[in-house]
Amino acid sequence: MIAVYNFYKTLKAIPDRKLTGAKENKIDLIIHAINNRLDLDSKLVSFEENFLFEIRRDKPEFFDETSQTSDYIYKETLAQVIQNYNEAIEKNLDVIDVFIHLEKKATEKRTKFASVLGQIGINLSKGLPRLLKSCRWRIRPLT
Repeated sequence: MIAVYNFYKTLKAIPDRKLTGAKENKIDLIIHAINNRLDLDSKLVSFEENFLFEIRRDKPEFFDETSQTSDYIYKETLAQVIQNYNEAIEKNLDVIDVFIHLEKKATEKRTKFASVLGQIGINLSKGLPRLLKSCRWRIRPLT
């Protein structure tokens, strides 16, 4: 979430690119929607597509210079989920129990979004696809 927030804040502050008040307000609405997990309406989606297209066209180096923290966090979290799942299968352990145990450890450490671990375990054990929203949060190594 912080990475997305920082991405849009960085968009607002691109050097040599003055934003109109309307564009700045729309970016603020996008940030608000993301922070509150709200869907973007079609006008904001269209604005974002056009705005990002303009930046790709006029200042493509922006994307090279911008930190890819959100991708890293997502990949790291997903890798940890896969690792714990694979270890449970290899050791013939109950997947739900493994993820509930991880959830308890994360809760003890006051890790944000620890509660998603149990649900991920339930979904994996039932063969359900994981929830993208639940895997977006970085889960610190719990060992």
